[in-house]
Amino acid sequence: MLAFREFVRAAYPLLSPGASITLPCKSGGGGMRPWLMLILRGRTRQFVNEGAIMDTIERAGFEVACMDEVASWADVGAVAREVDACDVLVGAHGSGLTNMVFLRAGAVVVQVIPWGKMEPYGEGFSGALAAHMGLRHVMYSIAAEESTMYNRYGEDHPVITDPDVFYRNGSNAKFYWREQNIWLNTTRFAPTLQMVKRMRRE
Repeated sequence: MLAFREFVRAAYPLLSPGASITLPCKSGGGGMRPWLMLILRGRTRQFVNEGAIMDTIERAGFEVACMDEVASWADVGAVAREVDACDVLVGAHGSGLTNMVFLRAGAVVVQVIPWGKMEPYGEGFSGALAAHMGLRHVMYSIAAEESTMYNRYGEDHPVITDPDVFYRNGSNAKFYWREQNIWLNTTRFAPTLQMVKRMRRE
């Protein structure tokens, strides 16, 4: 994976960390603050409070840019340059995180894990690959209350209280992969952002 990441960076080429940010972004005031790319999914596992998330990222001391997961494939070269200019990539578990291949060595990938015991998938699909590519990986597992299924089905429904039931009957993908979106608790998420800032200084 390390050789593949280096191959991709050479192919575009991504030789300089100074590429300009041109994707839709909301700047928090300039200066030398690190850049964070927030990946917005197009269908499932969407961030339904993206504005609040962006505000929290800015208050944590980052400049924030957004990438639409679907539109990102329209010009892969341009996206590669934008991601290369970032220090941190944040996104919900899904294919959008494959953009980590454009990051520089030592950058941080923050994977938001949806509700429903999805941590093993997060580690297998993204965490292990990030480590092999010379990147640092952080998982933030949402609480039940941060899943839109919590309000849809209620706190006592087995989809919230007993995910194992749905893994046994084979319907886990229906609920946890395709039905839920994420209302990120920005207060709960803020310490993760501070941890990422400390990681960048190490």
